[in-house]
Amino acid sequence: ACFVRHVRQINHQEAAEKLSEVNIPFSPQREHLTLHWIRIWRDGVAVEQVRSSEDLDLTPSAHPNRVAAHFTLEDLRPGDCLDVAYTLKSRSSANHFSAIQPLRQRVPILDWHLSAIVPPDTQLHSSQATGLLESPARQLSEGSRFHHWRSSDVPAMLQPASAPDWYQANPEIQLSTFDSWAVVASEIHHAWQVPASCPSPEAMAKTMTAAAESDPWEAARLACRYVQDQITTLPSREPMLALAPVDPPAQTVERCEGDAKAKACLLVCLLRAIGIPSAPVLVSRSRARSVASALPAPDLFDHVLVRGRIDDTDFWIDPCARSEGGAIQDTVLPVYCAGLQIGPRTNKLCALPGPSQKANQLTITEQFIIDAGLQASATISTRATGLEANRLR
Repeated sequence: ACFVRHVRQINHQEAAEKLSEVNIPFSPQREHLTLHWIRIWRDGVAVEQVRSSEDLDLTPSAHPNRVAAHFTLEDLRPGDCLDVAYTLKSRSSANHFSAIQPLRQRVPILDWHLSAIVPPDTQLHSSQATGLLESPARQLSEGSRFHHWRSSDVPAMLQPASAPDWYQANPEIQLSTFDSWAVVASEIHHAWQVPASCPSPEAMAKTMTAAAESDPWEAARLACRYVQDQITTLPSREPMLALAPVDPPAQTVERCEGDAKAKACLLVCLLRAIGIPSAPVLVSRSRARSVASALPAPDLFDHVLVRGRIDDTDFWIDPCARSEGGAIQDTVLPVYCAGLQIGPRTNKLCALPGPSQKANQLTITEQFIIDAGLQASATISTRATGLEANRLR
């Protein structure tokens, strides 16, 4: 369970208008929300606004399968303090815990606190940001251990212009009870069970093999392009991609749509039916360069690739990419650095090939012709390869 308390000082009318709409996002399928209070502190006196979760309205969230518990404050003024406290309790019986907590928010923070109560015989690992003070762990009466981190006068979140997606401008603390990547892989392996046989993909694989005249590279290309271009990509149903349930491949084929996880599982089924060893590989778009140095945890990953092998040669495919041309062995990936291959024997991260300057080029040729009558014409041709070609498409 995660207890959250935010106390915000209202300094001007714009903040009062913005914060008068209280929204607590959560997933009803995975979490149970308990609201403890919504209070307004005015002149040192607390005015209770909401006493129960039943007083909140549920409104759709921007993320699929998530809602926002909503409440509108009628009289929030500059000078008030808005005090909101709630608990989100997981509905699943998870064996492990992991979380990433950013230190900075959109506004400066006067006092920042993070606590964790860990059951007996459970080791909590932490990778903390610069500027955090960690108190010595305390033993509680029931045998649990109490961990506490704090910071003061935290500046507002940085938003550097033109920074790449992988750049982490703001400090954060990571908590995890996973001892190794092998434990992470074992924990999530059951959520990625690709059926040994699946009627629809098997029949399609036979058609692709015949169309490729038994050339495994061409059959693999047909399978990859089918999943990429014929199956519509949907947003992931759950923010925790690694532990979200997977749609059956036959259902993905029937609906012609699926999220990244569903499309990856369908592609793995097709490739295996063709006779090509393959497996899904979890990667991170937002933490591409820091996954290898992070604590083992499933919540680091927000995307999935497929790794296949033909004649001792690996190829990597993004099932959600569209209109990729050329042979699949020439496919170029963005910078991911490392990923977690899903399989029963996985015990560490695998290295991913990075884009090279030679494979990612944009060449622009301009030709001007001026005839004797001073009439001019211009021809401009653009040739792109690799990621540059993907951007143009």
